[in-house]
Amino acid sequence: MMMALFWFSKWQRDAFIPPFPLVVEGLTFIRQMFELVFLHGRNVAHRDIRWGDVMMDRSLYPNGMNPLINFIFFDMVLPSEPKHLDRIDVHRGILWFINDGAPTILPEFHTIDEETGETVLALHDSFKADVLQLGILLHFVFGKSMKFLEPLFFSIVEDPDQRPSARECSAMFEKLIHNLSRGRLLGMRRGNYEEYSCLERVMDQIMRNIKGRADHLRLVVKAIVLNRGRSF
Repeated sequence: MMMALFWFSKWQRDAFIPPFPLVVEGLTFIRQMFELVFLHGRNVAHRDIRWGDVMMDRSLYPNGMNPLINFIFFDMVLPSEPKHLDRIDVHRGILWFINDGAPTILPEFHTIDEETGETVLALHDSFKADVLQLGILLHFVFGKSMKFLEPLFFSIVEDPDQRPSARECSAMFEKLIHNLSRGRLLGMRRGNYEEYSCLERVMDQIMRNIKGRADHLRLVVKAIVLNRGRSF
């Protein structure tokens, strides 16, 4: 088990680490997620798209990291917050859809049941289920920070018969972002932060916001100086 975890820490990472300070970074990620069209075009359904099954290669962390569990064993080798490159410095990471579920277990049925109220034993279109799961994931991560994508998010409805295909969602995404200005692309992407009542957490969130704005300003200056962020 330890060897398996070490392999993951060395070669892959959680796709949401580090965050996406710039809008263009988040849009680049979403575009890569719509490579789901490639799978569906070859009659392959993932059937378990969720937070823990979206990984990327180590290009942003050339020295390695353990993205999922912070064991003391790894802290002896790697810092708790390993240094990473900026996303605009890496042309494109490699996106991985992984599926570690057993073939006799269909976890997406449980997810669909929670979202739509359908019975677990009902027949489902696995391709439409992929679209629903991807839509839920993208809305959770980007829904509050990219309001201009709301037509896409709202089109992924509960009724599978009314739900667009992955190809249709990808086409809608490209249409929505087609005329975004460079200023919009380099804008600060605000995270989906929760409301806290605890003073300690409020202060922690204030410090995170200050750091986030400083990181955003640094990246904007870098993008302008290096002439990046015009497109993706």
